[in-house]
Amino acid sequence: MTDADQSQKSLDGYKSEVQEKTNFDNVNKGKPLLNSDDEYIFKLTKFPHVISVLQFKDLKDGTKTQVKVDKAVCEFSEQNSGNVVTAFFRIDKLNFSDEEAYRSAIIKFFHKIGQPLSEYKSPNWTEKFVVGMRFRARVVVKSGMDKDGFASVKYYLDVPTVRKLLATDFPNTSQPAPESPQQPANAPTMQDQYDYNQIMLILKGSGINEVSAAMMRLMESKAAPAIIQAFLQMDKEGKIKYPL
Repeated sequence: MTDADQSQKSLDGYKSEVQEKTNFDNVNKGKPLLNSDDEYIFKLTKFPHVISVLQFKDLKDGTKTQVKVDKAVCEFSEQNSGNVVTAFFRIDKLNFSDEEAYRSAIIKFFHKIGQPLSEYKSPNWTEKFVVGMRFRARVVVKSGMDKDGFASVKYYLDVPTVRKLLATDFPNTSQPAPESPQQPANAPTMQDQYDYNQIMLILKGSGINEVSAAMMRLMESKAAPAIIQAFLQMDKEGKIKYPL
């Protein structure tokens, strides 16, 4: 592989291979166990890095060959326990096939969380993998031994179970903000205008096209609970126009 070849590969224009460390710490030691039957809320803890690995490929004549592929290594943290869950997404080639079985896992992932990739375009991964982004999913549980010879558990993201968050998944936002008794329900107030301006300062120009992604951006920006409640009410009343 030449330097020219590597400069064309992209996870935000990475140029060199990143090797996995050889001695893995048991990052989930002492944390409450997760199981494969329950659904959890996860968030991206850091921007992914890239590894190159050898992978077997089936040929038409029934034989196999080894090919080198690049994978994005993603680490997600479970909301309550802090357990780390890992996902490996191939990113050197993307398959937008209409058949689910042939579609790339990373394409399925972003579609399921409500942020689909543009078809047949190389993504800008820094715009897609936003640290703090959240979603719901189950896990695949793998038991083994850590570097010290003790039993350990590793968790991997069960991509087919991934789904985007709903408004009710956000704390303190399940109920819309109460209407002021001094004003008719549909009459705008100075507070309405202030709340709308604060919301647009955060969301305008983001290109977000649905409510759960907008909620995620507001929470990542540490918007006040009252602003988030106001956003939910405005969205319910059709006052928020997408894309933002």
